[in-house]
This record gives sequence, structure tokens and C-alpha cells, in this order.
Amino acid sequence: MIGIIGFGRFGALTARYLAPDLAVLVLDSGAKTDAIRAAGAAPASLEEICRQDIVILCVPISSLRDHLRGIAPLLGPDTLVMDVCSVKVLPVRWMREILPPATPILATHPMFGPDSAADSLAGHKIVVCRERIEAARYEPIQRWLTDRGLEIIETSAEEHDRQIAVSLALTHFIGRSLAAFGAKPMPIDTEGYRRLLHILGVVENDTWQLFEDMHRFNPFARDQRQAFAQSMSDIEARLDRAGSGEDAAAALIDPDLGPLQARIDAWVNTYGVRYFSELTNTAILMEEVGELARIMARRYGDQSFKRQDGPDSLADELADVLFVLVCLANQTGVDLSEALRRNLEKKTRRDGQRHRNNPKLTR
Repeated sequence: MIGIIGFGRFGALTARYLAPDLAVLVLDSGAKTDAIRAAGAAPASLEEICRQDIVILCVPISSLRDHLRGIAPLLGPDTLVMDVCSVKVLPVRWMREILPPATPILATHPMFGPDSAADSLAGHKIVVCRERIEAARYEPIQRWLTDRGLEIIETSAEEHDRQIAVSLALTHFIGRSLAAFGAKPMPIDTEGYRRLLHILGVVENDTWQLFEDMHRFNPFARDQRQAFAQSMSDIEARLDRAGSGEDAAAALIDPDLGPLQARIDAWVNTYGVRYFSELTNTAILMEEVGELARIMARRYGDQSFKRQDGPDSLADELADVLFVLVCLANQTGVDLSEALRRNLEKKTRRDGQRHRNNPKLTR
């Protein structure tokens, strides 16, 4: 039997899909008894819920710790505890810390909701983080999920939160921004605009609490949100400069490296765990410049390649140097677009005619 704590929109959806195959009990606060029965489940007390084979916590992450503390002393010796939060690092940590050491744990994030899965689970995804659960206990759950057409993605809590900070939290951030802007259907529109409104439609039925929680409790969401906001700011600044009456020469010194900085920052936070220290990256930069110098000396200088030398990867070494330079800029707070723009302005003022008048360059 399964016990569900939390009977909001997602808790009701969970009960509705489980009830045809399993006996489902739902914690009854007294206000939703009829709705619980309509979903095919039965209302129950907290004590009854905690004696079931599986307890599913369908509650906001902001209240998860309180619920864990409430059920911890009541759980049966073999009761499996599951959550459905849209972030995973903190829920996994709290379940490990608060629940009894022998309590099995399965952390999940269903990548669907009451609207998208209203008619079927088939074709949707569910992320699973296997914590303190043996294969014999997990496999029946896995079969039930796959039999309903769900795609199971097994991963770690940290990797989940890194990716979801972009694929979910950033999407909701854009959708909420569109709502605050007042975006709405218009008779004169484009396919691109209609796709923007689709993003708005995806998030408008979700609560503000859900939106706030996915940003507040995901350790990677803030960096991704700020990188996106910085990219928008850079593009806005570029447009402002383009329309300010600057002449063609000024337009030539208007670089836009914001997207590059944001992309490398996202890569580091998704795959690199974190930035190396500034001093370490400086040493790595020296190493990469040395590798570049070695290739230049052999391709364009007087040295020859040794027999054991690998392929002449000039492009790859240049990319390595650029990557580490951007990492250093990101972690020291340098806006490379602005820095390069000012640097080129300085060079233009200083060297606007100097190189043209250099006979060594005009031979």
C-alpha cells in the first residue's frame, strides 16, 4: 500500500494514477475528503500513512523538513520514503539526516505536471536518484514506471540540480518575466512570439511558491539566472550603443563577449563542479600559452616537430587559451565586452594613424 502526504494538484494527480493498481491512502486534513475519494484513494491519518509500504511526500520543498520530522518517529521499519521535489540536493540531504538510518530513500523528480500529464504518463520523463534503496526494492517501482510509458533518467542529485537550473528554473524565470511584462496573444504575431507565449502558458498555472522554491533551494539556479540576465543586459547595451549616433568606426569596436562568458560559466557549473582558484587558473593559462608557443615555434619558426609529436592542434590550443582567459574573467568579475571595447577605444585614440604611417607595414 502507498501513503501520500500532500493533496495539492500534483498529489491529486499521483493518487489518480496509482489508485487503479494499488491501495492508496492520502493524509486527510478534513477539507479534501470528497476529492480524495474521487481520485480513487482513501483518507487516512498520519499514523496510518506512515505504516504503509511506501510514503510519497507531495509537498513543497519549503515545508519538506517539517514533514520529514513529523513522519520520522512514525515510520514502519521497512517503509520506503519518496519525494517529488523539483530540486534534489537538499531533499536528499535532509532525508538522510532526519529519517532513521535504516529507512530506504528514493528521490524523484517527475518531469511532468497536472496539465501536461492530464491524460497520460506515456512519453514523459521522471528523474530518479537512488538513495539507500536495494535493487530488489527498486525494480518493481522501475517496472511500474516503464509500463506506464515513462522514461526513467537515473542520475545523482547534484547532476540533476545542475541541469534543471537551466532546463526548468530558467524556463520558469522567462515565463514569469513574460507574465510580468504583460505578454498576450496579438492578431499581428509571429511563430517565434507564439512560442514565447507557449512558455508563458507552461508556467502560469503553477504557484509562485513552486517558482520561488525551485530558485531558492537549487544551489545552481542563481548563477544560471544571473548569467542569462547578464546576456540580456549586454545585448541591450549593444543596441543602445548602435542607436546612439556613433559612427562606423565606433561600431567596429563594439564586441559582444557576454554570450561567450555566460556559456563558459554554464559549462563550468554544469560539468566542472566549480571554478579552479584564480591562482590555479593563472598557472593553467601559462601552461596553455606554452603549448601554443610550442606549436607556433614548430609550424612558423625554425624548430621541427619531433617524431613522437601528436597532431598539430593549433586551433585547439588557441581555444584552450581563450577558455581559461574567460574563466579568469568570470571569476574575477571582469566584463570582457566592456573591457575590450574600452581597450579598442584606447588603441584607436592612440594608434589611429600610427600604423598607417609605419613604412614597415606598408612595404
